[in-house]
Amino acid sequence: MSKNYNVFVYGTLMKGFDGYKKYMCKGNYITEGSLKGIMYHTGSGYPAVIYNTKKGGEVSGELYSVDENLMKDLRRYEGIGSLLTCYEEKLVKIQTKDGDIPARVFVVSPFWKNLIKLSGVLVSNGDWKKFVTAPPKKAWQTIAPAILFFVSFIFVFQIIFKITG
Repeated sequence: MSKNYNVFVYGTLMKGFDGYKKYMCKGNYITEGSLKGIMYHTGSGYPAVIYNTKKGGEVSGELYSVDENLMKDLRRYEGIGSLLTCYEEKLVKIQTKDGDIPARVFVVSPFWKNLIKLSGVLVSNGDWKKFVTAPPKKAWQTIAPAILFFVSFIFVFQIIFKITG
């Protein structure tokens, strides 16, 4: 018998996005929910959430049940196990209309936290769908996060090469 996981998604894996069409449509939708955290737009077309139960606001998303094979695919999609990903997998409590439900979520790892804060654009309402459908911003507001994110990667590669050197 295959193991099932509850997974909370808050960005490009939600309904209406490409990640949903490729992955989450294979899972079983449970309900809408939220977690405590701070959402940033990375400048690369997807969000990243810093999980923070004390200082975080509400991050909206969708809760699914997925089988072991889909969970492996999601870990691969999020880059879990790679040095180049900003995500880690965490088991957290998701607030739903029916109470708290434990679920796995991909959030910013401690190593990347400061870089995401520096290079990302705060999504103050914690709602990725509303953020991406909001009126367009000025050109510099769109380009600046991407440039900062690129510079961050260069910085990280320099650190890695100095360590492994």
